[in-house]
Amino acid sequence: MNLRAKDIRESLLEAGIPPELIDQLFSLGIDEVRFMTSSELAEKLKIENAVARKILRTIGAAYVEIKPASEISVPKRRLKIGVREVDSLLGGGLEQGTLVELYGRPASGKTQMAMHISINARLEEDKGGLGAKVFYIDTEKGFSPLRITEMCRCRGLDSKKIMDGIFYVNVSNTHELFIAVKRAVDLVKDENIGLIVVDSLLTPFRLEFQGIKELASRQQAVKELVRVLRRASEKGTIVFLTNQVVGRIGRGVEIERYKPAGGYVLGHLPDLVLLIRRLKGNRRLIRVVDSSYLEEGEAIFAIGKAGIVPVDSD
Repeated sequence: MNLRAKDIRESLLEAGIPPELIDQLFSLGIDEVRFMTSSELAEKLKIENAVARKILRTIGAAYVEIKPASEISVPKRRLKIGVREVDSLLGGGLEQGTLVELYGRPASGKTQMAMHISINARLEEDKGGLGAKVFYIDTEKGFSPLRITEMCRCRGLDSKKIMDGIFYVNVSNTHELFIAVKRAVDLVKDENIGLIVVDSLLTPFRLEFQGIKELASRQQAVKELVRVLRRASEKGTIVFLTNQVVGRIGRGVEIERYKPAGGYVLGHLPDLVLLIRRLKGNRRLIRVVDSSYLEEGEAIFAIGKAGIVPVDSD
């Protein structure tokens, strides 16, 4: 047991929490429990809400560390896309430890971007990569080894070496998705997982939770899943989620007529929200829609045989 876990156990005992209940908490996993609401924890453990609040505040005390801002302003690695305009838009690339949402209409290039950054993450840092492995969760069977091979060939990369470091899993429903996500998070440290991709996040939820009566249950399930993924980003892994769109009512420009599916839950959990939109031919527009550290803006790129490429290379 590490020092923090030992301190949490002792603090819970001092707070009057019964040992058998503490054992249940550790069986659930403290990293998972700390992100629950008091009502969620109360329901899961069949305890009173007041007890759940006491537990969460006691656990939270172990994670609240006060330090000078200068100590947390350490440079973070960035995963470069490889197109100057896009990397400039992203402040140098996708930042380590960031939960990213990329949304857009069908055939806009979401899966192409997901496969492209999966290749890049395998590259060493001096080549714009992370020198890490990738965990790719596919809910729409969009991942293509042939396409990965083509991208690698056009870039002079060894496709086998690249794909040997991409853990792939196809899931058919939300239950399998939860299992895959938890396994990905568990492997982050042991397997040096630098990038987790979920393409596409809401597909199984929209298939299983249908109608207004199931909306609240769906949103709660999505929230729980993203909360697990947040654990991976806190360990320094980039979590990259693709998402579908829903139409807005009323008139407006193309960018404003569609919004990401998932509503309030997904609207506030990602650190970076990006929109991808198809232009003429192979050209695409990518836009920073929401970010706490980047300015709003947009860039144009193309999708070619080598993946994500500059417009003048398409």
